Amino acid sequence: TRSGSVTGVQTCALPIFIGMPVISVLPRLKLRNSRRALLLADKAEKQLAKYVLLSLNQKPAGSGPMLIGLLSSYSGEGKSFIANAIVRQLDECGVRTLVLVPRGHDQSLEENHTATTYDPIEAITPGSIIPELKSASIMTVEVVIIEFPALLEQTYPVSLLQQLDMALIAIRMGRNWQKSDKLLVEAIKKTTKTSVQVVLTNARRERSEEHTSELQSQNRIS
Repeated sequence: TRSGSVTGVQTCALPIFIGMPVISVLPRLKLRNSRRALLLADKAEKQLAKYVLLSLNQKPAGSGPMLIGLLSSYSGEGKSFIANAIVRQLDECGVRTLVLVPRGHDQSLEENHTATTYDPIEAITPGSIIPELKSASIMTVEVVIIEFPALLEQTYPVSLLQQLDMALIAIRMGRNWQKSDKLLVEAIKKTTKTSVQVVLTNARRERSEEHTSELQSQNRIS
């Protein structure tokens, strides 16, 4: 599917959205959820964590923590929701994780997660390394999740894009994909050394089930 809207992407179990594979479809959750909804959310989170773990296992030993960038065009696309999901699942696997949140956007992380804030301005210059990443290398951290500021709303930290081992773009289901989004993705692809993947958030239950079932079928075949 190469539709111009995020709603159109939902019709394919394993969509390719403007050249980027969708690796996870996280369902919409409410304040009160049924057991079925919670189980579906857990399955979707575990599939996302499995993708992260496979990438982590391929990282050369002694090369420092794996850096995962959570990107979005606008605020409210679900980056913190994704960060919480990854940390929660990796914690169950015994993987030590640190979350870096841009200053001023640190209210949405769960209290028991290891997190700290950073200043995106310090990473605007290509090649610069923020102090928090130097600290992460000293700590026995295996994965660092870096939540980026909304890239169409603020100046984004170019040097962090250059250092990523994994780049995940959060896209909230139901909004139109615009030309500015496309141009932003093209700029990200030119800057980062890794491939760019999509995580869809706020999906209807049936769309998340569709994606989850398709991935499970592929795993059985392989």
